[in-house]
Amino acid sequence: MTQDNQHHPESALIEATRIEDSREAYLSTKKLLEAGEDPNQLDPTTGSSPLLEAWIYGRIDIMRALIEAGADGQILSSLPFDLTWEFLRVTPEATLLLIESGFTLDSLYKRNQLDETVCNGENLIAFLLDAGRYDFIEALKPHGILNFIHAYDCLGNSPLGDMARDGHLEQAKWLLQRGVDVNAHCEYTNGSTALDKAVESANVDMTRLLLDAGANPNLPTWMWITATNRAVDFAADFEFRTKLSQSISNAQQIREMVLEASKKFPKPIYPNGTTPDIWPPLPRKK
Repeated sequence: MTQDNQHHPESALIEATRIEDSREAYLSTKKLLEAGEDPNQLDPTTGSSPLLEAWIYGRIDIMRALIEAGADGQILSSLPFDLTWEFLRVTPEATLLLIESGFTLDSLYKRNQLDETVCNGENLIAFLLDAGRYDFIEALKPHGILNFIHAYDCLGNSPLGDMARDGHLEQAKWLLQRGVDVNAHCEYTNGSTALDKAVESANVDMTRLLLDAGANPNLPTWMWITATNRAVDFAADFEFRTKLSQSISNAQQIREMVLEASKKFPKPIYPNGTTPDIWPPLPRKK
């Protein structure tokens, strides 16, 4: 037994899952379970559990042994930290086993005061799309992964907005093909739309894709600024901030596209009921 286990004997099962040799880790876990160790006991220092550690380390045999001994995956649904980051280093097989033990993907999000779906931390589907893990998404479809398409992360960013910001054109198309609202923005945080992100990134192809999908450039979002405001101001400011001619050209193209598209939509209505010209917007009310 290590010195750490002498100070924290509750961590014995967790320490067993971390043994480098997988066979030794499995045998140590089985021995501890047979000796009466509780598979559901949380580590008092980290708040982790043996099942969570086995999932993170991809120890399928240990996960099965823990579940056979009564490990309840539902306990992981109420842990006080976001598990989303862990999905980038685990396998679909281990995650499906975790779900079979009682863990639910919907524990990673909640409803806010405006009845919007907001993740506890990061957005799971945005994470997987960003990494190109379509295989993982397919495996988790029967378990509600597509619900995250219509959810915001803890900062109010949507998956489509994340893809627009990072220039992931194919992922953005994938989301649009599955019915995501192209104009979605978190009302509670007054967050940006995907079009706002595309304009700010000076991404011509992404801007065109979103406008073709029906994006409204006249929606007031963060600080009551619209994508039209951003396109006009960004195009004018870009020459001051950069010498990259291609980026300047992009900003100018986007300005023309957005201004043309803005004619198809009503002018924005600000908090005092006015519909001002393109610039400037009114400050956001507190």
